[in-house]
Amino acid sequence: MFNLSFVIVLISLILSNVLSFQTIRINNNKINGLSMIFGGLKAKTTSNKISIKVDGKVIESSEKTVNLRRILIDNNIDVYPLKAKVLGNCGGAGICGTCAVKVIEGKENFNDPSKNELKTLSEKGKASDIRLSCCSRISGPISIKTK
Repeated sequence: MFNLSFVIVLISLILSNVLSFQTIRINNNKINGLSMIFGGLKAKTTSNKISIKVDGKVIESSEKTVNLRRILIDNNIDVYPLKAKVLGNCGGAGICGTCAVKVIEGKENFNDPSKNELKTLSEKGKASDIRLSCCSRISGPISIKTK
C-alpha cells in the first residue's frame, strides 16, 4: 500500500494548490482554487469572439483576428457591386477599391490602414469612415455597411 507520509505529502500538495488563490487555465477558462472547492463560484471567462454586424446579418468568429473580406465572402455576404463583378476586381490586393465598406461602429477594432489602402481610398475619393474590406483585419466587434 502507500506509505502514510507519502499520502500526507500528496494531500498537502493538492490542498495547497486548490486553496491557493492562484488562477489556472482549463480549456481557455480562468479558474481559481476556491471555485474548484465551492462549485457555486464561477470563474470569469473571457470571450475572444468577433461579432460583425453587416447589412442586418450578424457573423461571429472565434479567431483573434480575421480578414474582413474573407469572412464576408465565406458567409455569403456580397462585398462587390455589380460593376466590379462585370468588369473585375483586384481579388483582394487593395488597389481597385471596389470592396469598400462603411464603418458604422467599432473603428477601433480595425487595423490601421496601410499606405496602399490610404492611396486607393484617396484616389477613389472615399470618406474617412470607409475601409477596404480586403485590407481590414478585425480584432473585435464591428458594425458595417457594404456597397
